[in-house]
Amino acid sequence: MGDLEYLLKKSIDLLSGETIIAEALKALVVEEVKEQLKARIMADPAKRKALKEAAKEYLEAKTREQLAVLKAAKVVLEAAISLVPEDLADEVSAELASLLEGYMKKMSEKLG
Repeated sequence: MGDLEYLLKKSIDLLSGETIIAEALKALVVEEVKEQLKARIMADPAKRKALKEAAKEYLEAKTREQLAVLKAAKVVLEAAISLVPEDLADEVSAELASLLEGYMKKMSEKLG
């Protein structure tokens, strides 16, 4: 069976009625469960407070994780820069500055 035939068969299989209906049903069940959970949490002030605190802790942990990755990347970048031949140092520095400036701009837009 050729690649095109294989792709067509898989596409047809994927779009079969049973698959689409099963996926839609699953999505509806998931949404219903989410709504019921949210209603029960919102109805109980203690649960609302506990969930809010857990979300805060989760975000702080993810931020700390990203900070650790950033610090490790900084060490690796500093080590890599030390390997750059002197005649390329200015060009590499300019490219890195441009790259970091782009990332900082995107981050600033997301936060601001």
